[in-house]
Amino acid sequence: MKAMMLVCPDGYIWNAECCFFANGDNNDAKIFEALLSKDKEESLKSCLKSGDAMLLDRGFRDVLPKIESLGVQTFMPQFMSKDQKQLSTEQAKISRKVTMGRFVVETVNGRLKNVFRCYKL
Repeated sequence: MKAMMLVCPDGYIWNAECCFFANGDNNDAKIFEALLSKDKEESLKSCLKSGDAMLLDRGFRDVLPKIESLGVQTFMPQFMSKDQKQLSTEQAKISRKVTMGRFVVETVNGRLKNVFRCYKL
């Protein structure tokens, strides 16, 4: 099972949607797209406004155009093109900044996983 959480920069969990199957049909982008297309009052669209910013990992790359069409600014670690052997200095700086910001999210995830352990039967 997989959960999708929106975490504020101070570690406050803003929204948590739970119980998605952890399979190829439910990657991060598809889950987020489903959350955007829910009923109007339950949708994330009703909470997001133009000018908001989101730090995302690379799993959200397929849904970036939809998020940005809402006026939300997105930040994601940079990708290397096929002919690159390493990121440029500027690309590396951007990736490091996003990774440092996402540290809060990963800390919250780790804390929750330690408190609510799942065991295989």
